[in-house]
Amino acid sequence: MVVLYSPYLTQRVKYSAQLVFETLLGCQLVFTENAENLPEGAHLKINYSKQELEGFFHIKPAGLLFENSVVEQQVKQGEWNSLLTLFPSEGDIPFDLLSAVFFLVSRYEEYLPHKRDIHDRFIPKNSIAYKNGFLQRPLVNEWVETLRNKLADDFPELATKKSKYTFTSTIDVDNAYAYLEKGLVRTTGAYLRELFSLNFSDLKARTLTLFGRRKDVYDVFDYFIEMQLKHNVETIFFFLLGDYGLNDKNVPISSTRFQSLIKGVNDYCRVGIHPSYASYNDEAALRKEIRRLQQTTHRPVTLSRNHYLRLSFPRSYRQLIDLDIQEDYTMGYANEIGFRASICTPFFFYDLDLEQVTQLKVFPFSIMESTIKYDYGKSPAEALEAVKPIVDRVRQVNGHLISLWHNHSLSEQDEWEGWSKFYEELMEYAKS
Repeated sequence: MVVLYSPYLTQRVKYSAQLVFETLLGCQLVFTENAENLPEGAHLKINYSKQELEGFFHIKPAGLLFENSVVEQQVKQGEWNSLLTLFPSEGDIPFDLLSAVFFLVSRYEEYLPHKRDIHDRFIPKNSIAYKNGFLQRPLVNEWVETLRNKLADDFPELATKKSKYTFTSTIDVDNAYAYLEKGLVRTTGAYLRELFSLNFSDLKARTLTLFGRRKDVYDVFDYFIEMQLKHNVETIFFFLLGDYGLNDKNVPISSTRFQSLIKGVNDYCRVGIHPSYASYNDEAALRKEIRRLQQTTHRPVTLSRNHYLRLSFPRSYRQLIDLDIQEDYTMGYANEIGFRASICTPFFFYDLDLEQVTQLKVFPFSIMESTIKYDYGKSPAEALEAVKPIVDRVRQVNGHLISLWHNHSLSEQDEWEGWSKFYEELMEYAKS
């Protein structure tokens, strides 16, 4: 058992300590504000205060967890066992681990004034992780594993429990079909564009598909399920069910073929909602999209990932909580691979404005195929080498590796030729 003493047991202190000692170290944790009267049976006594106490393991606080507002922080850097640290302080470890974990996992910097990109997203190059070169490291997990080793040496009677490395493949279905179920207006318009541009290849493919002579190139769902069964990999699908718009060019849910597809996928995999671009600021629209998925699957909708990975703190997550979403998979960047919250373990969202822990569990992803292709300029033959360090680092800390794919990227058409091979290579390497 671990007993943590602090003169101020704020919600921030409790949240960060529970993440470190309970979730990541697997210890039983008890809090106290009285250093003189401790519960019996403590194998480790943590002193989270500025004063030194004999017989306690000292983590000297920097002050962040005793505050109750969001203000600009002067985040200094240090080093511990060759790892970069934040909030350096003097103690049995050379930094305030709890403040550093809280700052990164709560996404504190995203509550502060900052520039957004054209899709109203936080820009990864402005993050402390990018600027200090640890965006591609699950630094929180690495800190905790280093702490585990130190505690094993200093307190051999303390038993910790390591989690098990896991891998999940997630698929965003922005557009279930390339040619099918688009309706008369959209199909006619596509034919006219292909005729005027003399694009006879697409014209032929569209015609053969519409007349049932060829399978739709985006219909690769059987392949995903085959890979799931072959490699024993959990696979989750997120379906876009918003109304048609400039950034939401999906198949209408009125399509019986589309409904059958969702039901068929749901027989093998968990299914979640992919909130549309348009519903980002519109809770009523999102409620309608969730209802559409519920009516199709006849099951509660509890999983979500936002289209375009649009995320604004705390509004986006509050919206999901209001609509009974339990798990969100948006925590990652569109233009960089790596760890947006510097952690590869699911965690509960902490609402900084309300200063409270919520029941929304956040599942960070670290690899997306379009980022590797468009932002890193990698070919399918080069892609695996680009992501191996990510996979290896998650495995080393027994974390949860999550990748993000789209059904159209396995179509083997035009620019996506060869990318299904990378998907199989990733499955094999991540599960090896």
